[in-house]
Amino acid sequence: MLSLLNSRTIRALDRYRIYLLAAAVFAVMYEFAPNFANSDNFAIITRGSSLNMTVAIGFTIVMICGQLDLSIG
Repeated sequence: MLSLLNSRTIRALDRYRIYLLAAAVFAVMYEFAPNFANSDNFAIITRGSSLNMTVAIGFTIVMICGQLDLSIG
């Protein structure tokens, strides 16, 4: 029973590790920068990352379609 519980825990940690990491980063930033968790900061972060997100989505679509050509000539 104990090994099954440990196996389930390990699988859950492996599956949700990006969310746990994001929560840990948020908690650390909230602790050391009290103004981190306000609506103005979230708006600034969202605006700042929107261009990168748009480019990343476009590049992902190009990579999935296989239309990336790095030849020069």
